[in-house]
Amino acid sequence: MGKYSKKKKSGGGGRILLVILGVLALFALLGLAARDTEEMPLPTEPTASEPAVRETETVPTETTFLVEEEVEGVTSFSLDGLDIVRYGKYIGLYMEDGTDDFVSNVMMILVANNTQTPVQYAKIILTGPAGDAEFALTTLMPGESVVVLEASRKPYTDQDIYTEAKLENLAAFDEIPTCMEDQLLIEPLDGGFNITNISGEDITGEIAVYFKDMAGDVLYGGITYVCRIQGGMKAGEVRQIMSANFNQSGSRVVFVRISR
Repeated sequence: MGKYSKKKKSGGGGRILLVILGVLALFALLGLAARDTEEMPLPTEPTASEPAVRETETVPTETTFLVEEEVEGVTSFSLDGLDIVRYGKYIGLYMEDGTDDFVSNVMMILVANNTQTPVQYAKIILTGPAGDAEFALTTLMPGESVVVLEASRKPYTDQDIYTEAKLENLAAFDEIPTCMEDQLLIEPLDGGFNITNISGEDITGEIAVYFKDMAGDVLYGGITYVCRIQGGMKAGEVRQIMSANFNQSGSRVVFVRISR
């Protein structure tokens, strides 16, 4: 599929290069535990009606992902239009639990929504001699595809064979969600986005912006992130929302909700 990565500069060769690489690795590890917290916090926890939707942190950071490799053999399954195009192994950031840990070999599936139904949530189970593998996905619109990582980080080997796929807990949106372009202008930034109320009138309800990781035309991660603006926005008001999980070239806003 594709790879999106941040580039790091290094100096000369030999021992100096090893020292620089060691320092960069140490800074990367420390960065996970010591993040700046000056930005506006986001309230509320995910609700039961929003499975696998995660409140995003509010500190901008670069994102490094994604490598997924196709395996040989028959790896596709049809699930009434919500189809597994293939399964295989993945190397990159593990985003499904919000940790963004780097993983070297986790099982993944590429799922295509070949229906006319916008999928809010679905659980997929693959079964075979290697045991079960479970996947949870959210927010997959008609005609779109997403790479979903195994829920328990199950590793994949070239010898693993899966013979059956099962779809559980499928839930559709009541109506196709939109980004409400007639009311809000959302401009992506590195580490967040600007949002402008262009509706011509005050918005009094909570504004929730939902987004996902992406590379090329493919979404990555069953998880959907959400940033919330409490208290609405005045007509013409511009707000800047910073998020550790949002990247200008590696994220996409998938829909917006305004609470009345």
